[in-house]
Amino acid sequence: MLSLGGGLAIITSAHVSSAAIATGAAADRALVDALLVDLGPAAIDSDVRASVSEAAVALLGRAVRTAGLEWVGVRSPSGAIRLQSGEPPLDLTIAATDISEAGAVLVDGPHGPLMVETFPASVDGGLAAVVQIVRDGTPVLAAVDSARRDILVGTGIGAVVLIAVLFLIFRGAQKRLDQQTDQLLESGRRDALTGVLNHGAAISALADALGGAVEHPVAIGLVDIDNFRRVNDVHGHGLGDRALRTVASILNEGAGSADVVGRSGPDEFVVIAPGLDGRELLARLASATSRMSRVVLDAEDGSRLPLTVSVAVAVAPLHGRTSTELLAAAAMTLGEVKAAGGDAMEISRLSYAELAQERRGTFAVLDGLIQAIDTRDRYTRRHSEDVARYALFLGRQLGVDGELLSALHHSALLHDIGKISMPDDILRKPGALTADEVEIMQQHVVLGSALVRDLDNGELIADGVRHHHERWDGSGYISSLAGEEIPLIARIIAVADAFSAMTTSRPYRHALDPGEALRRLVRAAGSQLDPRLVDVFVLAMESQQDRPLTADERPPTYWLKVEAAA
Repeated sequence: MLSLGGGLAIITSAHVSSAAIATGAAADRALVDALLVDLGPAAIDSDVRASVSEAAVALLGRAVRTAGLEWVGVRSPSGAIRLQSGEPPLDLTIAATDISEAGAVLVDGPHGPLMVETFPASVDGGLAAVVQIVRDGTPVLAAVDSARRDILVGTGIGAVVLIAVLFLIFRGAQKRLDQQTDQLLESGRRDALTGVLNHGAAISALADALGGAVEHPVAIGLVDIDNFRRVNDVHGHGLGDRALRTVASILNEGAGSADVVGRSGPDEFVVIAPGLDGRELLARLASATSRMSRVVLDAEDGSRLPLTVSVAVAVAPLHGRTSTELLAAAAMTLGEVKAAGGDAMEISRLSYAELAQERRGTFAVLDGLIQAIDTRDRYTRRHSEDVARYALFLGRQLGVDGELLSALHHSALLHDIGKISMPDDILRKPGALTADEVEIMQQHVVLGSALVRDLDNGELIADGVRHHHERWDGSGYISSLAGEEIPLIARIIAVADAFSAMTTSRPYRHALDPGEALRRLVRAAGSQLDPRLVDVFVLAMESQQDRPLTADERPPTYWLKVEAAA
C-alpha cells in the first residue's frame, strides 16, 4: 500500500511539475510579446545602432526587475545572443536545430533550481529571433513537493482506512466461516431426523467420559422403542419417524446438564450420564418413560398407538471399564428385557468380572453385541460363524499361526459387528438395496472397526473388520485400497466372506452349491479377490478331507421369526 502511494506521488508530482511549468510559461508568453513590441527592430535586426542596442539592453533590465526574472536574452535564428540583460546564470548554449522549438524546463542552477523558457519570434512566417527567459524554479518545485506530501498523506490515511475496512470485512468473513465450519462439523455429529448425537459421536462421547481410568461412575442407558418395526411396516415410516423424534425430545428434556443423548441404532437411543450411578440414571429414565407412556401416536387409519420403550442401564466401572464392555453389558440386559416382553427397565446384573469369567476375556464381551445382532438378524450371526470357519481354514493353509491366527478368528467372527447400528428396514430388506441404502450399509465397517479396538490385538482385528470389503482392483470400500495395500487379514476374510455369502440361503435367493461357488471365486480372482488366496482356498476346498462343509441346511425364512420379538 505504501509502495502504491509512493508511485502515485511520483506520477502525480510529475504531472504537477509539468502543469506548473506550463502555467508559468503561459504567463511569460504575454511578457515576451510585450517585450518584442517594445524592442522593435533591436530584437530582430543585428545591424541597428549601438545606441538603440543600449536602449534595448536597458529595456531588458527593466523587464528582469519588473517580472522578477533572473535573466532575459534575445538570440538570432542561428542561436547567437543578440541582446541580453547581463551574463546568464548558467550555460545556455542552444543548438540551431532546437532554436525554433518553444518550451520550458527546470534545471539546476548554481544557487538552486531555475526555469528556462524559450519563445521563438516569427516575421512573415520565418524565424526572426528567439527570446529566452530564466526565472527562479523554487516555486515550481515547492508546488511539486507540496503536492507530493499531500498525496502521501492522503494515500497514508486512505491506506489506514482501507486496511481497517479490510480488517473488519475479513474478520467478519472469518467469523462467518468459523461459524459455518462449526455448524458443518456439528451437523456431521448429529442425527438428521432427531437432532441428537449420531452413533459415532455418541460412542466418542462415551469414550471421553470414561477417560483413561474410571475414577467416578459413568452410567449409560439403552432405550429401545418397542415394536418399532411393526409400526413402520404397518403404519408407514412417517409414524415411525414421529415416534423417534418424540422419544429423542423427551430424553433431551429429561437429561441432566452433563448428560449426552445419542441415537445408537434404528430404534435405539443411548443416554450417557457421567457422575451418576445406575439407580440414579434409572430413576431419571423412569421419569422420561412415564412421559412417553402418556403419548399417543395417531396413525392415518385412525389407530391410536401407545409409545413404550425397553430400558437397560449399566454403569462403569462395575459393568465395564471401556465403552465396548459397558455397551456389551447394557445390550445383553436390553435383550433380556425385550425377550421378557419389553416395556420395562432393568439394571445389568452382570459385572465386568462376571463377564470375564463367564466368557473368555475381553473378546467375549462383544459376544453380547453379537447376541444383540442375532435378535435382529439371524443370518448375520450364522454368516459370521461360517466366515470364521472358512477364514481359519484358509489361514492355516497359508501357514498363519499364533497371534495373527487368533486375530483372524476374532476379526472374521466380528467382521459384520457394525451392522448392529444399521436401520432395520435396510438390514432385513428381503431384496436388493438401493444406491442410498448401499451407501448407508457400507458404513458398518467403520462402526465395526471402532467397536473392536478395545480388544487384545484390537488394531489387527480392526484391520480385518474395516477392510474386508476392499477389492483387489481398488474399487471396493471403505478406503479404496488395492492389491497388497489391503491388510492380509482383510484379504483372507474377503475370500471367506464371499464363499459364505454364495453358499448361504437368503429370503431373496437360494444358496449356490459349493462347486459353483468355488468357480465364481475363481472368476472373481484378480478383480474382487486376491488371486493367490483364491488359488489356495479353492485347491484346499477341493482336495482337503478336513475342509469346512457348508452345513447351513436351515430354511431361508428362519430368521424372519425374529419379527415377533422386535
